Amino acid sequence: MERTSKSPDVQLAAERLRVARRVSSKRAEKIIGTVLVHPESRNSSEIPRQRNHRLESIGHVLVSAEAETKRTKATTERGAAAKKAEAMGRNELLVLSASIVIDGASLRQVYETHLISEKGLRRIIAEYLAGGDVAEILRRELIEREIDFERDPLLRDRVRKSITGAGNGKKALHSLLASAGALPIEEQTIAPKTKAVTTRASKAHRRKNQPLVDVILGATIVILASVVTYLLIRGR
Repeated sequence: MERTSKSPDVQLAAERLRVARRVSSKRAEKIIGTVLVHPESRNSSEIPRQRNHRLESIGHVLVSAEAETKRTKATTERGAAAKKAEAMGRNELLVLSASIVIDGASLRQVYETHLISEKGLRRIIAEYLAGGDVAEILRRELIEREIDFERDPLLRDRVRKSITGAGNGKKALHSLLASAGALPIEEQTIAPKTKAVTTRASKAHRRKNQPLVDVILGATIVILASVVTYLLIRGR
């Protein structure tokens, strides 16, 4: 009888224990889910900063990748243009160079007056095909040619003779010749001489007019002094 009377109490205790375990398990799962699955509920202020940092990192990677792609593309195009210019026949090279005009003179005129070599012309054409700065590469070629003129005076004389039959664009070629140091000395120094003469004439003109300026300035000072004196006397 005693065992039978105790059995409901035991069953009730066991049931309560199971319920408590289920409640504890669900509560633990809820807490773990909040921390692991939804970390923003733990510290929501961290999320915007982390997201922005990730976006900035991704942006830097994309910009770097795009810049590298552009550099690779430019290098590839430049190499292809150089090969194409190198493979051109002389006639094809001359036809194309005649259509490229820089500062009033075509590349063909520059080449035919021996201001640049054939290799230099091909380098400029390659730069043109690659979409580069043709004027800058021409300037470099002219500088190299100037060095050649210093080494070989006969080459300079040859260039001076070529400029005579240049026809259209002679003025532009003359300017290029001057920049390359291929003009005769007297032609290269004519501008400084003209400037010196102009400066001397200007100084002489100022010296000639200086006495008149002094007289006018002196008269103005006397008049102003007289007016001031009159006002002072009248005020007394």
